[in-house]
Amino acid sequence: MYTLDIFKEALQKLDGLLELNPKVSPIEIKAIGGFAMLFYGMRHSMKTQDIDSVTPDWDEDQIKLIERVAVVMDLEADWLNNYNVMDNDVEAVEIMLEPFWDKIDWGLKRVQLYVGDTETLLRSKLLATEDSEQTGRQQDLPDLISILSNLKILTRERFVATVEDMGMDAETEFPYALEVLENSNAFQ
Repeated sequence: MYTLDIFKEALQKLDGLLELNPKVSPIEIKAIGGFAMLFYGMRHSMKTQDIDSVTPDWDEDQIKLIERVAVVMDLEADWLNNYNVMDNDVEAVEIMLEPFWDKIDWGLKRVQLYVGDTETLLRSKLLATEDSEQTGRQQDLPDLISILSNLKILTRERFVATVEDMGMDAETEFPYALEVLENSNAFQ
């Protein structure tokens, strides 16, 4: 598990490697999940294991530089990846999440960093929590609760209205997520 500062350092190193290798294409990152939550200060542990990016596959040269950063910084090989979100079906993610991406200026020249906005994170964690009944993933519910708290969505009524404003129906599309939220005392 890594902090936001470690990821920032890793991206700066990646940017430097890309500067030294001008024939390698710039890398676009559209971050979602734990890294995005770290960026917005919404992850209670303030750590996550990787940066999940919703981008088309990187080429072999780009991947080699990503892997070099992993070795130099003693990070997991997949510290930066684009295969954890819906098997990297970028088009399906765009349709399902209707994401908005905030451009992040960390002074990077050849790494283009975008982070899903808070509504995008809410959508993604809502979908993930609904799916967690089948997947067994444990982190999505606490993340969803953290997002709701950050956005001041503290009652069931406000949650249902917010989801409706996003063009969805909480009670019919997310019955499991709604149930576990109610059982977790997420609502006041």
